[in-house]
Amino acid sequence: MPWVVIILVQDFYDPSFGEQFINNVSYYVPYFTCSASPFLALIGLPEIREEFQKIMYRLTIARHTI
Repeated sequence: MPWVVIILVQDFYDPSFGEQFINNVSYYVPYFTCSASPFLALIGLPEIREEFQKIMYRLTIARHTI
């Protein structure tokens, strides 16, 4: 979440929003990293990276043809 959004919410809605947001993020980051680590390891494989680049190339071409 961009810091600008956090600051705007703090200023106009809830003054303790930034503190609550940081506490929640810092609490759940270890769980997220444990669940995401197998997928991040797979992205490092050359075969997966090559297929990912092909898909991204196709998406880029599709966007430019419309």
